[in-house]
Amino acid sequence: MTDQTPRLGLPYLVASQAQKEITHNQALSLLDCLAHVNARDRDLAVAPASPAEGDVYLVAAAAGGAWAGQSGNLAVFQAGAWVFVVPPVGMAIWVADEARLFLRDAATWREVALVANLPQTVATTRDPDATDDGYPLGQLWYNSARDLMWLCRGNAPAAARWTYLTPVEVLGRQHTAATKTDADTAEATLYSLAIPADTLGPNDMLRVTAVWSYPNSATSKTMRIRVGGTLVFSGSATTTASLSAQAQIANRDALNAQVGKPTALSSFGTNAAAPFTGSLDFAQAQTVTVTAQWGTAGTGSNGITLQSVLVELLRG
Repeated sequence: MTDQTPRLGLPYLVASQAQKEITHNQALSLLDCLAHVNARDRDLAVAPASPAEGDVYLVAAAAGGAWAGQSGNLAVFQAGAWVFVVPPVGMAIWVADEARLFLRDAATWREVALVANLPQTVATTRDPDATDDGYPLGQLWYNSARDLMWLCRGNAPAAARWTYLTPVEVLGRQHTAATKTDADTAEATLYSLAIPADTLGPNDMLRVTAVWSYPNSATSKTMRIRVGGTLVFSGSATTTASLSAQAQIANRDALNAQVGKPTALSSFGTNAAAPFTGSLDFAQAQTVTVTAQWGTAGTGSNGITLQSVLVELLRG
């Protein structure tokens, strides 16, 4: 056992030690300086001429004199002498002359940004408009009826004064591979997510992103995404090795009317098919499923693998 604590180097009391109060008081004095550290300065490379008992400094680079070799460490003036502490990762110190907070991160100090005097959020049942003058930079509006939030950007022209904050919520994800073998041609569900009733609002969007991999062969492989049993994406492949797809459906001012990308469009761009339209009722619980299917049965040694899937809710 060492005679110091492992993190802050506080002296231990040891067996048969005389004048234990000296060691004990030294440890208390160090704790008094290092708990909620208030450093006077972080720009000095040499010790100040007249330090006060208990003063703490964050030693600057290229330290010399009594502080030689202590750059980046804490110098504590205790009982008329300098005591040095190697700061552990995660230690926070307040630098008094700058009124700034720093956090120890590996071998460096990083400033922690402070957010002060934030305006309170304005609760409203309407959207901000051109008449909403006089609100400071950073003012937040929250429309509880629509579950939407806006940020005031200052005294810009009315059309640009407010920025709509689009919250994105992850409803589900799977990054563990799931495989459908070619032992048969049945469609297999590789991922399923239940979405509770009323999760989506009347202007919200559901976005499902999936990545499949499969053997590069002439055998047909079909990958699908369904919401509430309704097909929102279907893609077939032969001589490729993977398929990435994103299905999007957005409510159209109602919980039971949607529009989205054409079901055969895996990415974005032009398509011969019309956009998807649906009548799913999100006032009721719905289930997202991601599937795979072989066009021809094989020996069971080949597989279509769902590598990842992400289901997101975009408030709109």
